[in-house]
Amino acid sequence: MIQKIRFFLISFLGLFNEFMWTMVVCAGNDTTVHALYKKQETLYKKDPHVLVFPGGLAHRQEKWVHVFAKATGLSDKDSVEFVLISETSGYDYESLAISYATPSDIHRALEFRPTFSTPRISFLA
Repeated sequence: MIQKIRFFLISFLGLFNEFMWTMVVCAGNDTTVHALYKKQETLYKKDPHVLVFPGGLAHRQEKWVHVFAKATGLSDKDSVEFVLISETSGYDYESLAISYATPSDIHRALEFRPTFSTPRISFLA
């Protein structure tokens, strides 16, 4: 399980030029992550370069985003379709980890870096 997550992190880091995105799989529960969020919120309250959100944080100058997640407990023989899902997804039987952050928070964190923007998609009729 941990080897699959490490492989994902190494593969994913190459997708962003000079930008690091990591998934931090923590051994804890919702209470632990909420306490960590409150502590980080207080610690980085006056720092305009740090974005703290429930389930993670991002740093604009150091160019990183951390998303806290919990492992689903898949074995090495299970097939994996999703690396990270939200808590309301319902696909935990085929994913590596469940994010404590919402998809919109992760999106906001990725856009927090000034030079990063999400691709625009146009559909032609």
